[in-house]
Amino acid sequence: MSGRSIAWERIERIAAVALGEDLALAASVHEVDRLNARLRQEQQALGEANRRLEQLAHFDNLTGVWNRYRVEQAIDFELGAAERYGRVFALLLFDADHFKRINDRFGHEMGDHVLRVLSQGVSQSLRSCDHMGRWGGEEFVVLATETGREAALGLAERLRRLIASLVFEGLSQTITASIGVALWQPGDSRKTLVKRADQAMYRAKSEGRDRICLAHIDEANDTTPAASAT
Repeated sequence: MSGRSIAWERIERIAAVALGEDLALAASVHEVDRLNARLRQEQQALGEANRRLEQLAHFDNLTGVWNRYRVEQAIDFELGAAERYGRVFALLLFDADHFKRINDRFGHEMGDHVLRVLSQGVSQSLRSCDHMGRWGGEEFVVLATETGREAALGLAERLRRLIASLVFEGLSQTITASIGVALWQPGDSRKTLVKRADQAMYRAKSEGRDRICLAHIDEANDTTPAASAT
């Protein structure tokens, strides 16, 4: 019997159709896998970009501690918690004494090195519930949560001693800090709290530097400009 039977040809056609469908399905699965892999890559890239944006938005590029914007957010949060729950806290404002002399004598690269080492040393010594940020220039803030008068003064003194003990590669002199301590008072705003800490810090400078000063309750109402000593 020559040739193929009609039944066999029918089977071949069915098999060809099935094979085509299988090949199309395999191609579709491969394409889906490829698209999923690409989607995962793009999601990872997007996540990394978002993390980078958050880093830029909340952290100081030089020192790695919080930037001023993030510190202000945290102060506002603590003010709200203090008013609502009576949860006391303290704000420490300090800077490196005679920092301008370091920049002038050794250059800004050394000045940047000092700020990095100082901020790293202080931030690593804090409790996990406390926060440090760069307020501007060589000025830094420590936000000490659930901290009353004695604890705040104890923290400030510990930080003063810590800063004086830091070693800066390429710099033989000791770096000291003047620290102003402001305790939360009912009715405080961010502006009044920071101003009291600022006035206390410059009082510490005017009294000889390398010391701490506790802000007076009425210090925020003082309209006298802070001293420009560094």
